[in-house]
Amino acid sequence: MFKEITIIGLGFMGASLAGALKSLKPDIVINGLDVDQKNIDFCLKNNFIDRAVLLNPGINNIPSAYNPKRSDITVLCIPPKIILKFLSVHKNFLSQFKLITDIGSIKKEIVSTAKKIGLNNFIGSHPMCGSDKNGAENADINMFHGKTCIVIEESGAFEKTAFFWKTLGMEIVYADACFHDYMVGYSSHLPHVVSFCLSKTVLDAADANQSLNSLKYIASGFKDTTRIAASSENIWTDIFLLNADNLISSLDNYINNLNKFKVLLKNNDENALNTLIAKISKQRKMLN
Repeated sequence: MFKEITIIGLGFMGASLAGALKSLKPDIVINGLDVDQKNIDFCLKNNFIDRAVLLNPGINNIPSAYNPKRSDITVLCIPPKIILKFLSVHKNFLSQFKLITDIGSIKKEIVSTAKKIGLNNFIGSHPMCGSDKNGAENADINMFHGKTCIVIEESGAFEKTAFFWKTLGMEIVYADACFHDYMVGYSSHLPHVVSFCLSKTVLDAADANQSLNSLKYIASGFKDTTRIAASSENIWTDIFLLNADNLISSLDNYINNLNKFKVLLKNNDENALNTLIAKISKQRKMLN
């Protein structure tokens, strides 16, 4: 079904997607568009893409040598805030594609923007995978297999979009854009805020006690829990602001749960603390 694919953005996610597709279906022709020659060079060298187009930042046109009508599907592998700008600036270019999807971790504003500008070939999606690393050189071609991809159910084309992600071995979940943003506010965006705050809290305490060589007290559990705190500040600032209402709601509930623990500790309530931990542990084990 997919003979030619275009990937716009060849950073970590775009390069990983291109590499994953090539490893599964070497005959697919993949076009890669990016503003960074280094990302393009890496993808060409590793045979992730067949053709490359270097985009000029800030210029409102695409090189005329590139023909968008040949691609069966195009994937916007760029951060959400840049997706919003790209949709508006390059509407005429994007309207020539048969089908466009994206990887943005917020959906309401992206989908509504595409609809508002009349981009009827756009179907939003969100592969639930990623890394704290950046750049094509950190690409992980096995990242998508076995993970979940949320596809926004807006029109008949969502089935073709879902089929695309299924070719990568992903499990498909359908949702509307508002529910997507509500849920990822809890399941993805809140954990990133928690990771940032936990990392700051512990490392500030360690820094205040350098004379005790306190960094040696930081165990693997802390490093595992705060891995995502090494993520890009620019990307996550944009994501947090674009989904602020849902994130604030999730933070309120998280703070309430923290306060429950605080009260039980203050009251030295061993039984209630044990019961609460057991309940949470049982819930978490259900994910496995």
